[in-house]
Amino acid sequence: MWCSLNRKGTNTTSTNGGYEYGFYGGDRGLDYQESANQIPTNDSYFTYIEYATSSTPTAYPLSIRIYKAQSPQDTNFAVIQFTQTINNAIIPFGSFTIHKGSNFGANIWDLNNVWNGGMTFYSSSGRTVSLIHQVPGYHYSSSTTQAEPSTNYSLTREANYGYLRETNNSWNYTFPVSNYSANIDTDNDNTNILTYYRNSTYDRYQSADTAVSYTNRDKSVSSSANYYKPIKGIPISNNLMPCPYYIPDDFIMLQVATSPGLTQFRPGDTITVSPSEIYEIILAGYQTSQNGLDNVSGNNSIGMLFCARTT
Repeated sequence: MWCSLNRKGTNTTSTNGGYEYGFYGGDRGLDYQESANQIPTNDSYFTYIEYATSSTPTAYPLSIRIYKAQSPQDTNFAVIQFTQTINNAIIPFGSFTIHKGSNFGANIWDLNNVWNGGMTFYSSSGRTVSLIHQVPGYHYSSSTTQAEPSTNYSLTREANYGYLRETNNSWNYTFPVSNYSANIDTDNDNTNILTYYRNSTYDRYQSADTAVSYTNRDKSVSSSANYYKPIKGIPISNNLMPCPYYIPDDFIMLQVATSPGLTQFRPGDTITVSPSEIYEIILAGYQTSQNGLDNVSGNNSIGMLFCARTT
């Protein structure tokens, strides 16, 4: 619960404005952390969302994009994203979801008993798109939201505490990150989530041994085994059991490997699976000028796309 009574508003000139904009109320140790129930002003200890380039934030046009699930899917779900147009390219910055409604945590918790403070952040690096689920917390010293046994710094009435409870008061107050990586190549981290892929053109054994009959020198997996599809039903975190939420089917992960090798993927670009199935890119993790399965130097742009369906 956010309380602003008898507190200064956004026009305050105080350098301690974080204490004056308002504060979180409720019960200490259940709903707020003692001495940490205000808006923080020091980004060294707190999670924050970038919405523009840090070097010249006001030099380029800013856009706020919203991708929302369509009925009959959960219309409470949306991805909010800040982008700037820099040198004619749309550059994504903060991408996140603020969860609401009883569908989040359905059959796990009851919002009559607990409150849901979880947020999900989306980021990209290399060929990977990552989902990071997190709860509010005062990331300072060793006193964090998941302290167990509970202390004055715990948030035991926050719904996700049932997953996060931690006896050693570690600094980690996020769930393990879910990394989705492209599997149309062999350069993968085995800790990442890999997408199934089959291609009879490349899933082939060929030998130059002329002592072996040609029939045995050239064998391929059947083209009937080929598999390349958008991945739907994405769990909000692959590390939670039971999973509190699956992202609506209008949102997908799609691995790509395409030529020419300098191909770039930007928010707003469209991917056409069929005339009746078209997606818009929200966030892309990719690398250009890669050696792909065709083994042609620098001929491929390879990565993972997080997309929203438009048609």
